Amino acid sequence: MSELILTLDEGQVTLSPDISYQVYGETMYAIDVIELDLQHLCWLDQKTLLQDIILTEEVSILYHPDVVTSLYSEMEASPYWGKNRYDCLATFKRLQTKVITDDKEERKLMKPVDWKNKTTQSKRGKIVSRMVLLGYDRVYSRDIFKKFLADKGDGYMNLTVNTVANLVDEYVRDIKTETEGRYIRADSQKSCTIYLVRFTNKSTGETFIKPGITSRDLGERFISDKKLYDIEVIHTATHPMADCVDREKAIQERYKDYRYVPEHKLNNNGTTEIMSVDCPINEIITLMGTSKVK
Repeated sequence: MSELILTLDEGQVTLSPDISYQVYGETMYAIDVIELDLQHLCWLDQKTLLQDIILTEEVSILYHPDVVTSLYSEMEASPYWGKNRYDCLATFKRLQTKVITDDKEERKLMKPVDWKNKTTQSKRGKIVSRMVLLGYDRVYSRDIFKKFLADKGDGYMNLTVNTVANLVDEYVRDIKTETEGRYIRADSQKSCTIYLVRFTNKSTGETFIKPGITSRDLGERFISDKKLYDIEVIHTATHPMADCVDREKAIQERYKDYRYVPEHKLNNNGTTEIMSVDCPINEIITLMGTSKVK
C-alpha cells in the first residue's frame, strides 16, 4: 500500500501504512486515520492532532524489533525502560550511531603514534590546555594525562583534542583515591559558583538537568548552547573552590543512578555531569547550599 496523506485546514502529513498512530489516545493505522471525519474540528484541535501524529511517526522506532526485544527481555535493564517518547527516540539514535563511532575510533586507536612528529607534540600540549579549561591545575593535567596514556595506550593520541580531554576527565572521575579523585586547583579558596541548570531542546522538547561548577559567568559558560537549548538556571551558590568541588563530587556520587546522555552533546563539555529530570532537584539544591562567598 502506498503512503497516504492526511489533509486538514492546519496542514497535512504523510502517513505510512506500516505505522500505527495515536489519535486522541486511540491507536490506529493510517487507513483508519484517513477515514476519520476530522474536518469538523476547530483549528486548535486540528493543530494538536497533526502534532501528535507527526510525533508518533517520529518515534515509530519504538516498534522496531530491537527495541521491543530489549524491553521484553531485559525489562528495567533496557535502555528504553521508563522513558518518554523523546528520550526513547534520542536513545535509539544514540545507540545506532554509537556503533559507527566506535568502529571509527577503534581503527584510530589501533594506528601507531609517531611521537617524533611535531603535530603530535603540539596536540599533547593542546590536550593539557583543554584540561586546564575544564578546571584542572596545569601540572596535575600533565601528570594525569601521562598516567591516562600509560593505562589506556598511546593510541588515544589519534583522537581529537576535545575527545581525549573529555576521556581524561572521565578517567579522573573514576579514580577513587583521595588525591586523584577530585579537581585540583592551585588556589582552593578562590571564589567559585556551583550551579544547577535545566536544558530543554528547542526542537524536540528533550529535557535534562546539569549540576556543575564554574569560575565564569553562567551566561558565558553556556553561550554556545543557547541556539539549540532553552536554558533555565534553577539554583546557584558561591563558595570557595575546594568547597564547590566537594559538593559537586557528593552530588555526582549520590545521584549517579540518574546519569543521562542527551541526543546532542553540550558544546562546552560536561556531558558526564548531566542527569535526568527525574532526579530529586530539591535534594540537590540542599547539597549545593547557600552562598558563603560574595
